[in-house]
Amino acid sequence: MRTIDNQPEDFLLNGWSLLLGAGLIAAPWALGFQQSAGARGSHVSVGAAPISAARSELWRLSGSPSAHEV
Repeated sequence: MRTIDNQPEDFLLNGWSLLLGAGLIAAPWALGFQQSAGARGSHVSVGAAPISAARSELWRLSGSPSAHEV
């Protein structure tokens, strides 16, 4: 099956996901509600999700060797 190389678009979208996650993590301090433990915890945990997904996808796109190749 033929695939289309979307690598530039994939890097761009994953970069936006990293920025979104970082913004969600920084929001409690930037917006001044860091004293609320529930809101702070949910923003940090929800912000970590797109960061971890984007990092793993960027690692895959960069051509890093798989566990079988190492």
